[in-house]
Amino acid sequence: MKYITIFNKEGITVFLLEGEMLVPFLHFPSSLSFSVVPVYNFLLTHMERLHVMGCGLKGKLVRLLSMGVGFHYGKNKIITSIARRVAARLATAIRNKAVNDAKELCATGQCAIAMPRLQCAINFWHLPSIAHMAWLLFDGREGVARDTKRAYELAEKGFLLGCNDCKGVLALFYMLGYRVKYDAKRSLELARESSDAGSRYGHYVLANLHQLGMGGLQQDYSKAIAFYRLAAEQALDEAQYELGLLLMRGCSECLDDDGLQWLHLAADQRNPKACFWLGDYYEDGSMVEENETEAIKWYLLAQAAGHPCAADALQRLQDRK
Repeated sequence: MKYITIFNKEGITVFLLEGEMLVPFLHFPSSLSFSVVPVYNFLLTHMERLHVMGCGLKGKLVRLLSMGVGFHYGKNKIITSIARRVAARLATAIRNKAVNDAKELCATGQCAIAMPRLQCAINFWHLPSIAHMAWLLFDGREGVARDTKRAYELAEKGFLLGCNDCKGVLALFYMLGYRVKYDAKRSLELARESSDAGSRYGHYVLANLHQLGMGGLQQDYSKAIAFYRLAAEQALDEAQYELGLLLMRGCSECLDDDGLQWLHLAADQRNPKACFWLGDYYEDGSMVEENETEAIKWYLLAQAAGHPCAADALQRLQDRK
């Protein structure tokens, strides 16, 4: 397998040479805090070099290569193989840390801080992170402006690369007619393929289609709840929100389910609609005990997350005083 590295003002891109085609493999934008020192097509900071060097032959080899010397050994297949394996393991470690950090941050509503981690994971060719970023941009979050154009571009890019998660996100665009012509049947096709691959995004769109009776499906709340649950158990905030609403409204025969708990899980991720509806429930007092302080808290969070009705709700509470 041959690698070709291209340096320009945008950063460094590593391509795989397959026949006469150049296939993008890794990209390191100039904004990343990597030292501009190549290690067989990978970049390492000084501390990262120390982390992988150890004290053996591999460490000495990586030190020589990362300092820009010893490239005349490139024809030695054993040395080249060792260097590439070490660099590949390091790249995988950096990518996995970025993915895990992003998940932990999003789980606590720190989506704006998670975005650079997701971009780092994407730079290391982690396709599910493309879907995750597109998802956050679709509705927006606190500190993350809504950008359906960018969300669609990301979902389409991931879809073309074979990402099943991106396939599920793209199904959402077809279902709603955002950025593409409305096509419920195409949405159903993409959602099924994504769901069959175990993607939470595919589960979510299938749940929507069953709930609304779209794409040639009969309206079926039981199936909708089943698919929402699959996605909600994979921590998809929008699925947790939809599942919570359906359970709160008595659309399920399972009395053990706690709709309010699912709404709180979605709101903890700063899902704007979940935050708003929690505020509405606490203001109204019909589903839960009336609590104006809690209502204001969740309306404020909904407003910060970009919900269009939150400001009016807060003004309504203020006018009562």
